[in-house]
Amino acid sequence: MLNPWRSTNFDGAIEYYFGRASLFNISAFKLKIDSFVTNGVTTGRFPDQDGVIRRTVNVTLPIQGDGGEVKGVEVGAKLAVSDFFDDAGFFSNFGVDTNYTYSPSKESRTGLDGEELPFQDNSKHQFNLIGWYQDAKLQARVAYNYRTDRLAEVMSNNIPIYQKSTGYVDVNVSYNVRDNITVYFNGSNVTSEIEDYYARFAKGKTQYIR
Repeated sequence: MLNPWRSTNFDGAIEYYFGRASLFNISAFKLKIDSFVTNGVTTGRFPDQDGVIRRTVNVTLPIQGDGGEVKGVEVGAKLAVSDFFDDAGFFSNFGVDTNYTYSPSKESRTGLDGEELPFQDNSKHQFNLIGWYQDAKLQARVAYNYRTDRLAEVMSNNIPIYQKSTGYVDVNVSYNVRDNITVYFNGSNVTSEIEDYYARFAKGKTQYIR
């Protein structure tokens, strides 16, 4: 009985290629969101074993979200060593990918202090940096991904729960044994970062949860 995600999206991008494997890009976007499904807490009344309702409990469940906006700009670059040095030898197979996104947002719900909440699961700042190596047989990538605080859910009494700023390191290595055989290794969050959450009651007034 919930309305699905409905939004009107606008975006534009410019890319400039200055080598066989190097480019610079910039883009801008705006999402005008009419409806979405999010997590929330409501009060439920449930009968005991004898069928009599004696108490109420908080229940977390999907709820209807309506009204929201996400907009911003993204800049990025892909830089291959071979495009800058004619004879780099072994290092000609290395390169770097990076991008940064600035995306302020808002939705119709307000927090306990009456301030508008950001859109759920959206970080205002996001940054990615990837170092890579690639030849005919071996491909390797090490990626660092960082995002600032994001709204995770809204508890009863309009108390928002945020995930703290977090950075992750992921590793991917693959090797082409033959044309039709590839072995690979993937490592996610190899630095064992832990997601920390906190409740925000007002600006500067928070409580650590987990």
